[in-house]
Amino acid sequence: MHALDGPPPVFPSTHDDFLFPDAIEFNMKNNADQPFFIFSDPNDGIQSITHLEFGRAAHRVAHLLRPPYTGQDGEVVAVMAHTDTILHQAIVAGLIIAGFVVALSYFSSEYARALESLIEATKTSLLVLCHQVQIEEIPSYSVVYPHLAHEVVEDPFEYYRAPKRPSISDTCIILHSSGSTGIPKAVSQTHLSWIQNVTSPELRDHIPRLRLGCMALPAFHMFGIGLQIFTPVYGIIATTVFPPTSGSKESPVVPSPESVLEHIKSTKTNAIFIVPSFAQVWATSQEAIDVLKELTFVGYAGGPLPSKVGNHLGAAGVRLNPIYGGTEFGVVSHLLPLKDCPMDWEYLRFYNHTKPRWIPQGDGTFELQLLVRLKLDLVKTTRLTDVQGFATADVFKRHPTKEGLWKIVGRLDDIITHSSGEKTIPGPMEVIITSNPLVQEAIIFGRERDQTGVLIELRSGRNLDIGDHTELTRLRNQIWPSIEEANSVAPAFSRIYKEMIMFSSKEKPLPRTGKGTVMRKAALASYASEIGALYKNIELNIAEYSRPPAWNLSDVEQWMMEQASELTSGQCTSPYIDIFDQGFDSLSSTILRVRIVHAMRSSDDPSLREASHNLDQDLIYHTRNIRQLSAHILSSPALNPATHILHKCDLIESLIAKYSTDLGPIVVKNAFPQSRPSTLVVLLTGSTGNLGSQILAELLNENSVDKVYAFNRLSPNDATMFDRHRKRFRDIGLDTGLLESDKLIFVEGDSALPGLGLDKGLYKQLSSSITTVIHSAWRLDFNLPLASFEESIRGSRHLVDLVRGGANAFHARFLFISSISSVQSWNNSRGPVPEEIIEDSSVALGTGYGESKYVVEILGKSGLQATSLRIGQICGGHPKGSWPPTEWFPMLVKSSVSLGTFPIIDGAASWLPVDTVAEIVHDIARSPSPPPVLNVVHPHPVEHKVIMKNVVSAIKDILGLQLQVVGLSRWLTTLELHTENATSDSLEKIVGFLWNVYSSYLLTFYGDFKPSAKLIGFLRQVAQGKGPTSFCLEHIQHISGISSQLKQSEGGDVKQWVKYWKGVGLFD
Repeated sequence: MHALDGPPPVFPSTHDDFLFPDAIEFNMKNNADQPFFIFSDPNDGIQSITHLEFGRAAHRVAHLLRPPYTGQDGEVVAVMAHTDTILHQAIVAGLIIAGFVVALSYFSSEYARALESLIEATKTSLLVLCHQVQIEEIPSYSVVYPHLAHEVVEDPFEYYRAPKRPSISDTCIILHSSGSTGIPKAVSQTHLSWIQNVTSPELRDHIPRLRLGCMALPAFHMFGIGLQIFTPVYGIIATTVFPPTSGSKESPVVPSPESVLEHIKSTKTNAIFIVPSFAQVWATSQEAIDVLKELTFVGYAGGPLPSKVGNHLGAAGVRLNPIYGGTEFGVVSHLLPLKDCPMDWEYLRFYNHTKPRWIPQGDGTFELQLLVRLKLDLVKTTRLTDVQGFATADVFKRHPTKEGLWKIVGRLDDIITHSSGEKTIPGPMEVIITSNPLVQEAIIFGRERDQTGVLIELRSGRNLDIGDHTELTRLRNQIWPSIEEANSVAPAFSRIYKEMIMFSSKEKPLPRTGKGTVMRKAALASYASEIGALYKNIELNIAEYSRPPAWNLSDVEQWMMEQASELTSGQCTSPYIDIFDQGFDSLSSTILRVRIVHAMRSSDDPSLREASHNLDQDLIYHTRNIRQLSAHILSSPALNPATHILHKCDLIESLIAKYSTDLGPIVVKNAFPQSRPSTLVVLLTGSTGNLGSQILAELLNENSVDKVYAFNRLSPNDATMFDRHRKRFRDIGLDTGLLESDKLIFVEGDSALPGLGLDKGLYKQLSSSITTVIHSAWRLDFNLPLASFEESIRGSRHLVDLVRGGANAFHARFLFISSISSVQSWNNSRGPVPEEIIEDSSVALGTGYGESKYVVEILGKSGLQATSLRIGQICGGHPKGSWPPTEWFPMLVKSSVSLGTFPIIDGAASWLPVDTVAEIVHDIARSPSPPPVLNVVHPHPVEHKVIMKNVVSAIKDILGLQLQVVGLSRWLTTLELHTENATSDSLEKIVGFLWNVYSSYLLTFYGDFKPSAKLIGFLRQVAQGKGPTSFCLEHIQHISGISSQLKQSEGGDVKQWVKYWKGVGLFD
């Protein structure tokens, strides 16, 4: 159930003795179909975890982590998990149901000391960890959510019954404090305290019902725990989160301003909770503001929001609301903003049930102290001398005219609260910096900012002309070792970068007290304008004298690595690994982007300066590793076309050189090498794919094939290899009995890993017996750059090494399933594409997919008998017309059905049925001496118009819908006006294909192509563009008789496609 206007919920009791496990079970029975978590799946749209499914998931966790009659009641279990919200919170809920006390903390090296303190203070006996890889102690998705987002009452399930019911005063959860005054402290929270903390009716009773966006909140923090678990449980409020990825071995989605905004839209979120740094980014985008002002409110907590940003958003109609709370006392301010007071967004209101005490500070500000009201109260930490309560050390100001409104303005101590909500403790860092012989005084700053800076006063006699940039750079370098030492004792978000070092001037010495100590607040106030100017101009002045020596791939990548290493204190060491797995965070990515922009703007090349203005704010999040980032920069569309092509060719050539190392002639160990065996032992990759499964069926039916090793990666959903193949065979209509053949052996591994990820014994067995490799597995995505395919290229080299190291190396056959896109920039004036290796990498320029295929074609010169098959567009084939619905043409048909119109595309289609391609591959595998390259396209292309008209006819016959046939330009216009009828995924696949067809044209005019709805306008200009390139087919027709006997696709073939698509639910 996804609708906000569904049946009203039945609210659980908030009576003191109706504990969390009681509420979970109540909701499973009374609110079974109400959504608990909502996420947007790229393929299936909006999905819900209902209260029934979440409750069952929690009970399953309880069974797994504490089987009945085992363990001790009240045992403390620490959870430090880097996993998806829906799994993390099911584990937390399950532990509570099982009678454990849950201790939560963040999984990060910065919190090692906090963990040690937490374990010691709480006497933890079990530690549950999960970080990117599946750990045995962590329950898997398939166990916790066996029917993810589709659980129904009839599914098997067993309630968990805890041996002992906890009391309201028993500890439920232990959270760590923020660490504002030192190492984070363990804060115990009882069952009653959580009931008190979530019983406010303002969210529960809100009309219309709220769908709360909580995807930006950390699952281990009180803010996240309260809104992602307890608020849904007691308030029956749907919470929107990121889709799960941990089950597929991928890292959880990293919250970024762009990813959160996208999920606000895709999940139909109508209210959101964030940290202030996200609002700062969104305030610069009108598109983001247009989304935010449609929300009921945007609540933020964890740090201050700069007044300028908040005023801009408030004036634009965004309903902001600050939220105030603490681990020691819960949330004490209203979650909903004041009505009709958008410009009072900085002020918060305290709940009536709180008991604040205001301590005057003598300057119009007040420290907040929260007093205990009841015997059993959420505020249970005592830091006051006269009464029970908590001194927050937070300083507030009253609203000048409105009673009851308060604005937080700072802290009693010197803790620096950044806009991200993180807190920097400056003292220890300042002591280290002042130990430098050049430094007299150091004051760290950064309140309401993402980045920390330092104001340095030099020792007597060390004068500095602030306008002398050379001297400024020299001094920064001299002081830098002390800064690095200070950074080493600070968390990542507190690091000081070279660009954030500023110096006081002799004309304005730092103010001091009578005893000589610097007056911190007065000093920062004195330099407020200079500090503001530093932040304002950082994008222009950062890394002023740092840029690559030359703008080619090698130099840019080396320069990027130097920057990345410095930003992570040496953690980032590989250009190929995800930088967020090498110490990067949101702050260091911001700094790196700014350095890149400045380096480009300081270039002598006007095209680079122009390109610097168009770099995406989320560039680092998109590219993820240094190699891909470097390639992206050099493929910028604003670069001079000749330079652009040169850089793109450099990347292709560098990958060829990298993966051609040591590929000399094969050394024959025996004087008389054995002849090629009469029977084949085949290693087939990608056998669960649409083409791979057809090839597998061909091989299993062939008497001359003695054995087939079906090599695939481990399933992301724990399905067995046999089940995966059986599912695919049934989908296509192949004989599943073939999978029982004695000649078939399933192998699970990863070709990108050394030794294919196999144990040495199996690897040696494969290497010594294989006579033929058919390499079909490849990432199919026309929208990714070449660098994104390096893992596939590396896997190809590993497969070559497997064969070269075996006894059959001299005769072994290596068949690579390439693509016609490997020659996507072939110049038609040179005639048809020849059936030979083309040693001119410029012919491959275009999509990263085609470029990567070209790289491996060149690797075919490996000493093996290698043949690359340049295969054209594969369409549905016998027996059922199966054509995966996720590919570009089925997506185009689906969008057309939604629009009521179908486009006519000029040119001819040389499409091949998938079963025919499999037969051709089989013929080549049996051929005694195929050439290094074969072009596999239809010898008798049919006009696109004919196919499109047959599709329209089939849709009418099978679906009963009459589509209007229109030109491509008009269809694109309709699509642009109705983009809500086509998913972003379908748009990318459709536009990606059109890019593949017209790549030469688009490359000339637009360079770095990034498919999206915004680029529909570009495609209008190429609607009458170039058709497909022509190919020589002499060799392929000689080797494979079926290739020369093919008929054109007819109406009956097209009807099979449409019937298949209908059967798999494409049009539902």
